[in-house]
Amino acid sequence: MKTMTFLEALDDPRLLKPWTRKLDLSAWRIFHAAVDGERIDPANLGLFIRCTGRLEFPTVRAAEIYGGVGRRGLKTVNASLRVVYETAIRTEWQNHLAPGQQAIYAIISVDRQAAREAFNYISGILHSTPLLKSMIGSVAKEEIILKNGAIIQIRVASYRSVRGPAYIGAVLDELAFFRDADTAANPTAEIISAISPAILPGGQIIGISSVFNRQGYLWEMYQKYFGKDGDVLFWHAPTLLMNPTFSTKKIERERTKDAASAAAEFDSIWRDDISTLYSAEAIDAACIPGRGDLPYCAYKTRYFAFCDPSGGRRDSAALAIAHRDTSGKVIVDMMTERKSPHDPGEVVKEFSALLQAYHLAKVSGDRYGGEWPVAAYRKQGITYELSDMTASELYLAALPLFSGGMIELPGSDRLRGQLCSLMRRTSTGGKDSVIAGQSDSSHSDLANAAIGAVILASQEKHGGAGICFSDTYIYGPNAGEKDSESLENRTRQCKSSWDVIPAGPPKQVIIMGNLPKK
Repeated sequence: MKTMTFLEALDDPRLLKPWTRKLDLSAWRIFHAAVDGERIDPANLGLFIRCTGRLEFPTVRAAEIYGGVGRRGLKTVNASLRVVYETAIRTEWQNHLAPGQQAIYAIISVDRQAAREAFNYISGILHSTPLLKSMIGSVAKEEIILKNGAIIQIRVASYRSVRGPAYIGAVLDELAFFRDADTAANPTAEIISAISPAILPGGQIIGISSVFNRQGYLWEMYQKYFGKDGDVLFWHAPTLLMNPTFSTKKIERERTKDAASAAAEFDSIWRDDISTLYSAEAIDAACIPGRGDLPYCAYKTRYFAFCDPSGGRRDSAALAIAHRDTSGKVIVDMMTERKSPHDPGEVVKEFSALLQAYHLAKVSGDRYGGEWPVAAYRKQGITYELSDMTASELYLAALPLFSGGMIELPGSDRLRGQLCSLMRRTSTGGKDSVIAGQSDSSHSDLANAAIGAVILASQEKHGGAGICFSDTYIYGPNAGEKDSESLENRTRQCKSSWDVIPAGPPKQVIIMGNLPKK
C-alpha cells in the first residue's frame, strides 16, 4: 500500500488540514516536497533555487535537513507537523523494530522550556482531529506515547542525553543557540554524532534555527551543503518569504532598534559584526587539564579575588582568586560556583570563609544588586568593592593575556565552555562589546569571576613578593640578605603585600625578591 505523502496529509481534513487552515504554508509546501524528494511544480523552481542554491529539484528523500529561517518564520510549526507525520502517518519505521521495541522521535532544544513550544504544537495537532486523537496512547509532561509504539519526547541539548534508544527522527530546534548545561559549549556536532547511528532507516534529522554569526555548526552546514545536490538539504530563507502574514511593521521597529540584529533575525543574513572573543586554542593553552584549586601559599605575591554575585533565583554565584607570579603570568588559584537556586546569604558566608582562607579581607565584584552585596559581605568582615570595569571591559582587557600565554586556569570544562561562548561585537562606532553566547539562556558567571580576578592580579606591579615563615626562618624578598632588625619596619611599609609576622624572638630572615629599601 502506497504511503501517504506529507503534502497529501497536509491537505487531508482527517489529518493535518484542520490545524493548519489559518496558516499560509505556500513556501513551506515547496520545502516539504524538497525534503521528501517529491516532484515540484516548475513554476516554483525560482523559490527553490533562492532557498537552496540548487539548480535541480531533488529526487531522493533527504537524510538531514537544515533550515536557516528568519524568526517567526513558522520553523517550529512545520517541524512539529513533520513529527506528527513521521510518527503517526508515515510508519515505515515499524518494519525495523523488534517485537515490543519502541522508538523515539526527539525534540531537542536549548532547554526544556524552549522544547515545550514544539511539544505543545505536536500535542495540539494530535488532538485536532478524531483520527489523530485515536492514535494517542498517553500524554505526560514531556512525552507523548502513540499506540503504534512511537514516543515523542523532549530532550535537552546534550549529547549525553540522546545516546541509547532507536530514533524515528529528531528535531534540533534553534540549534545555532545550543548550550550544554554543564560546559556551556555548543554540543550540536556531538548530538548529531550520537543520534545518527541510532536513526532507523528512512528517518531524518531536522535542524532549524535563526541564523547567527559566521561560525558554528549551522554556518558550517551552510558552507558545506547550500547549493550542493545530495541527501543533505540546506534551506535558507527570510521570515516574510516563509510567513507572509507576519507584521512588516514589527520587523521595521526591530530594525530601527538594532539593524544588524534584525537583519540576522528576520532577513536571515549571517552576522559579520560578531565573532568569537578568545580562540579555542588560546583557551586550551591556558586551561591545565586535571588541575584543581591551589592552596594558599604565603610566599606568593598578593592574592586578588573577584565575585559575580547572584540573587539565587536564575544565575549562579561565582568566586575566583588569582595571583601574579614573578614572570608576570597570572594564575587563577581557586574558583567556585553555586548554581541557582540557592540562598544568597549562605553563599556570601561560604565565599567569605574561602576569602579568609586565602588571607583576604577584600573582594571586588560587579554592580549586581546595588548595595546588597556590599552590606552582605560587610557582615562577614569582608569589604566588597564595586568594579570600575564592566564585564565587557574585563573580557576585552584579558585578550592580550590570552594571546600572550600569560594566563593559567584550572582544568574546568564548564569554565572552558563559558569562555568559548563569549562573543565580541563591534558596533558601527567602532566600540567593542562582549556578549555571553547567542541565546537568552547563556550564562558566563564563572568566566566573569575568573577573568575579573585575572585582571585584578595582572595589575599588580610587583610579582613574587611575600613572606613564608617557620619557627626558625622567615622567607621573603631579596634571598640571601639577613635583615631581621628592620623586618618589622619594612613589612609595615608594604603591608598590603606581606603576611603578618607572629610576635616572638628575632628570627633569621632569608630575603627573596625585591623589598622596599629604607
